[in-house]
Amino acid sequence: MSKIAVIAGTGAGRLFQDMVKKEKLETHYGAVAVFSSDELDPAVPIILRHGANRRIPPHLVNYRANIDALAIMGVERIIAIGAVGSLRSSLRPGDIVFPDQFLDFTKSRTYTFADQASTGTGHADFTNPFCEELRKIGLSSASELEMAVHPRAVYVCTEGPRYETAAEIRMFKMLGGDIVGMTCVPECILAGERGICYLHVSVVTNMAAGMQSDAIAHEKVERVVAGKSLQLRNLVKQVVENERHTARKCRCAARSS
Repeated sequence: MSKIAVIAGTGAGRLFQDMVKKEKLETHYGAVAVFSSDELDPAVPIILRHGANRRIPPHLVNYRANIDALAIMGVERIIAIGAVGSLRSSLRPGDIVFPDQFLDFTKSRTYTFADQASTGTGHADFTNPFCEELRKIGLSSASELEMAVHPRAVYVCTEGPRYETAAEIRMFKMLGGDIVGMTCVPECILAGERGICYLHVSVVTNMAAGMQSDAIAHEKVERVVAGKSLQLRNLVKQVVENERHTARKCRCAARSS
């Protein structure tokens, strides 16, 4: 079994054209459909964050089941792909970003595996929420492909499914946010609690509310991600290949206390 997995989000669910359902894995938190692709590597598990029919909104994604399923499969590293809006003029639609920090503005989600049935307090060090080692693999992979990516950004995660107001975007900018999305939290947190390295490949699809003249349309968001499918596919394949030759030396496995 591969030690790396892919979680594909909005517009990225059709990243690998020959993707087939591999198995349905039962977890303590629910059942998870796991896919595979001969184009990537049949051993690499792929989870479609919004479901095969792309109908699960961000606030209803079963993040715990998804991460727990990958942990059960022995996954040690996750490449997560998601669409984001830009808060900065230097980040334009079509750009790819590897965030290194996040600000959490979600409201109603389950953020932890720590519950009455678990052991321990659930306290975890999230000084650096994204795995620096995996981010370096991602950056070197992009460089090998001569692909321009933004190496750092603060990801603001909102509840959704609505898009943000212009006033909220102004606030996020004042707080140091660079990009805004709806799915990084609690996905990144739960991966950390399971000791799994997490890389987020953020695809900028639009300028955030109040920064563009027209309304933000979900169909356009999906089109932008689809238009980057070849680049994303090549990037994921390169990261998977390079990860195989990189010994895991990060502290992610010991993140939770």
